[in-house]
Amino acid sequence: MTKQRWWVGQASCPHGRFGRVMAPLMNQSNRAHNAAVVEARAPKASDRILDVGFGGGVALRHILAGPAKSVAGVELSQDMVARARRTFSEELSHGRLRLEHASVEQLPFEDRSFDGVYSVNCICFLA
Repeated sequence: MTKQRWWVGQASCPHGRFGRVMAPLMNQSNRAHNAAVVEARAPKASDRILDVGFGGGVALRHILAGPAKSVAGVELSQDMVARARRTFSEELSHGRLRLEHASVEQLPFEDRSFDGVYSVNCICFLA
């Protein structure tokens, strides 16, 4: 496996020892983009929002700080889902947040479940 292929694999689906390093790196590098997306969407109190490919969870934090009624996230990396479940355990227990291990091709939600959907820096990993 080439270094480039290994790096792309970690960026698209962080896992293992290096995957634990990827979350803070992704959060730092994507912080401004995610904040801009959430601000541009300007969720209302009645909105149900989906984050596709939440990675390190920085956008989840932004959206949960606002008035959105509910937030859901899907992520391909099991390690990132487990990390987010620990980080956002309170929001999960109150039912305001739902996190799923899933691919964008097979979202585990009913049609018309959301008022807004966003994804930052993920489309390049979809084939």
